[in-house]
Amino acid sequence: MSEQTTAIVHRHLDAWQKGDVDALLADYADDAVMMTRDTGVVAGKPQIRALFEHVFAEIFRPDDTRLQVTAELISGNHALVHWDATTSAFRTSGAFDAFTISDGKIVAQFAGMAADS
Repeated sequence: MSEQTTAIVHRHLDAWQKGDVDALLADYADDAVMMTRDTGVVAGKPQIRALFEHVFAEIFRPDDTRLQVTAELISGNHALVHWDATTSAFRTSGAFDAFTISDGKIVAQFAGMAADS
């Protein structure tokens, strides 16, 4: 399971860096849940799509974002990724995404970040 989880997380991060919403959504189960401090609970692919479209249009524009993974922990069907990102408008460090994978799809994601500047 760890190899499959690693492959899904790496594919997901690659799609995120490209701003490829369709590729990102392909990683999620239809009833997936995403939770963040800022957005609360986002459930299902339509809401997750809307969130990613907003994120890539307003916060992390793919042509203006440099993402650096600083740590990655994988155990079975769980993954934790720590990352930093820089855009022309701000920088964030110590951000994270935690994933739960089931049947080859992300079923839960928990994320957190705060802008440094």
